[in-house]
Amino acid sequence: MMRKIVLFDLPEDRLTLRPFSFTRPLSAIRVGMLSIAEKWQHYFPGSYTYLTCSTLHVKYTPVVSTDAYYINGVLCPDSVLAEAIARLNYNEVLLSEEGGLIAFRGNGFTSAQSNLLERITDKKLSRTIFFGELTQIKHTWDIFLCNAQEIERDWAWYTKGRVSKPIVDPHTIVYNEKDIFIEEGLAIHAACLNAEQGPIYIGKNVSIAEGAVLRGPLAICNDVQVQPHTYIYGGSTIGPFSSIGGEVSNSILLGYNDKPYQGFIGHTVIGEWGRLAAGSSLARTFFNGEPIVTWDFTKEAACEEKSLSTCGFFVGDYSQFGGNATIEPGSVIGVAAHLAANQLAMPYVPSFTYSGTNGKLRSISLVETLERLSKLMSYKHQVFLKEDKAIVAELFKTTAIHRTKAMMDHAIFRDT
Repeated sequence: MMRKIVLFDLPEDRLTLRPFSFTRPLSAIRVGMLSIAEKWQHYFPGSYTYLTCSTLHVKYTPVVSTDAYYINGVLCPDSVLAEAIARLNYNEVLLSEEGGLIAFRGNGFTSAQSNLLERITDKKLSRTIFFGELTQIKHTWDIFLCNAQEIERDWAWYTKGRVSKPIVDPHTIVYNEKDIFIEEGLAIHAACLNAEQGPIYIGKNVSIAEGAVLRGPLAICNDVQVQPHTYIYGGSTIGPFSSIGGEVSNSILLGYNDKPYQGFIGHTVIGEWGRLAAGSSLARTFFNGEPIVTWDFTKEAACEEKSLSTCGFFVGDYSQFGGNATIEPGSVIGVAAHLAANQLAMPYVPSFTYSGTNGKLRSISLVETLERLSKLMSYKHQVFLKEDKAIVAELFKTTAIHRTKAMMDHAIFRDT
């Protein structure tokens, strides 16, 4: 019988992984070539569902099971961890050496994450400690910090036993070809692919234009367009159906993104359907030893993050930047926000806001947002699903307090 697996979110992790957790379960975040959930489906086959916050249930409906494996959704799998989970007995909990929750085998929970937490803290349950290494995505910056490692790990099993399609263009230069894997449908002209520092994966129906330079470890997902004279450095992932240009270093675009023009981004994560116009760039391409300041959703304030020596910015789904927008290191942009042209982003731009001249904010209405997103998706021949519309509508309500507070803090009048 096929085993049942539930990838669950812990409330504290959903806070520290905003803005990406606003619109998806944690295990749906792409790290490396694939999402965390897709990795688990390889290492631990079975029937998968999610246990996440109630605002996402319209799309990610929890399923009750009499015997299931519950796995923490921030954990990137490997064969050692998967084997340890497979050995769990009924009503047994697997914990890290520090006491963190890894997995649980037992019967089910429907919607409330608190129900799961109450159940696994029952002292009658059997407990096992996992002494191996863990790769955890518990903060937004963990996505880019772990990305190179995860590309290498994904590449090893995803391409094992398969034959790469050849590069037939005589003007394309390739270094360490054995670590480059190409799916069918590649169109490439006079580019340079260098896999000496890590593997390169190129998905189906990718277009790479003249003068592009790609360095591994790197994942270019299906249906990506790489524009002329684009430079993509190691540790980067370009999600499916994206258009990429300019200069990109150790950054992750989750998918359906448009950044086709010049401008530098590094150590950055951009949610699905994010759009950066020409010249949009990270404000500083070097770091002078000053602490990185980023938005802390647990404290609802900008805080120094002493564990980071470098950092770009973090952009939620559906947000867009005008031409020559400048983003400071550590900045957080919410969902469906808009940074005007030639503007400098403040540390936190709340969801559904327009940041205009001199950083002044105004609310963007839900109707305006839904209309824009429907048109945006039609450009890539996608449909704005009713479930995603419902998630956006609910998020508009729950993030209203963020917009109100931000506009009060900046003494800005709200457009109605």
